[in-house]
Amino acid sequence: RAPLSPVAELRGEIEEHLAALEQEYRVNEFVDVEAGRVLAGQCHALLDRWHSLAEPDRQVAHAALRYFVSWHDLEHDLDIGGLDDDKQIMKAVLLHLGLDESADGAAPS
Repeated sequence: RAPLSPVAELRGEIEEHLAALEQEYRVNEFVDVEAGRVLAGQCHALLDRWHSLAEPDRQVAHAALRYFVSWHDLEHDLDIGGLDDDKQIMKAVLLHLGLDESADGAAPS
């Protein structure tokens, strides 16, 4: 159980990661920038619900958010299919939390 990062800090990291993906997409057409945008939206939707989540659910959501902003996870985000692992993690977390995998992750299932 890592300490939870402040919501504002997490939002900043999400935006920085998305900006880096968009920047790289300008020179690397294989970066899945659209998946990055969807994942960033899902991350923000989790943060929008942050205060209504129980502590164990915050831990799970925090892990998914930290996974998205990490360059050193199972697959490098700039590689072909590099966000596939991030999408699987997010899908599992949204399912665990009872949220829909919609574009913003905010709709209850």
